[in-house]
Amino acid sequence: MKKSQINQSLVIALLLGVAGSAVADPIVRTLTVGAQEPATASPGGQAYFPVAVTRSGTGSMNVFMSVTGLPAGATSSLVPPTVTFTDQSPSTKNAKLLIRVASNTPDGSYPFVITARKGNSPTSVSSTNVLVVGRRPVVIVRPTLNPPVLQPDGTTLLTGAGTANQPVLLEVTNDLSTGLWEALEVQLASSAGVFSIIDQDAHLYPARFYRVSQ
Repeated sequence: MKKSQINQSLVIALLLGVAGSAVADPIVRTLTVGAQEPATASPGGQAYFPVAVTRSGTGSMNVFMSVTGLPAGATSSLVPPTVTFTDQSPSTKNAKLLIRVASNTPDGSYPFVITARKGNSPTSVSSTNVLVVGRRPVVIVRPTLNPPVLQPDGTTLLTGAGTANQPVLLEVTNDLSTGLWEALEVQLASSAGVFSIIDQDAHLYPARFYRVSQ
């Protein structure tokens, strides 16, 4: 074999090696929705569903989710509103879907669809789920939030009380003048109506303001 042929073969082998080691861009692989909490939502009340988004590949990626098909008058919020993956992120990220049921919604089971999409990608992953509504309309007690407590590890503990066995939405803002609030966490109040939530990122900001709703 001539020297030029040997060099050419070496170059081809090196290129194949690079191609074989290339890492695929991240994509949304699966969208999993867990069981409704509480199992039956009352008209005028709320329910939430745990959501898990799994990616394949590596690299940064923002996943946007949307909800369609809810019964008339129902509204939804996703916590957090955007699922963000970075190079160092685990392959699965968790979120919660909070649904507010209209007070005049009849008892029944209502199929709806949640869709996850990477950025502006035309491809998406969807999951069909069912919202169960029943029982008498719930009387919502306006929830109260106790003063935040700074923990030794830099996190902030938020506790309060509201309507028993109903989801609590905790929202946060770093600047009251903007009027913009971001959903931070959703939690089901206990049978006694109390809740306890930790803000892991509180130490990153000079000021932090909270509010709760049910």
